[in-house]
Amino acid sequence: MPKVLDTSMSAVWGMKMSEIGKRIKALREKEGVTQRQMAHHSNLSQGTIGNIEAGISLPNYYTLIDFADYFQVSLDDLVGRNPWSINI
Repeated sequence: MPKVLDTSMSAVWGMKMSEIGKRIKALREKEGVTQRQMAHHSNLSQGTIGNIEAGISLPNYYTLIDFADYFQVSLDDLVGRNPWSINI
């Protein structure tokens, strides 16, 4: 039986959705930005931001780029490939 390749974002980056959400929340709080402000900037609902931070949903690639640009961090930093760069 052939092995199935898991290409989900969490599998590709090797981390759980909740870890990405925690990092996004930590950045948002560090910068003093509310969920509402972040939602407005990203053209998402406040509920969506809350779901991302809670690990219920995972932002798509373009949203991750938007978040990284907004907080002036690299995608690697945002998703935890450089775990020492953002304290959660």
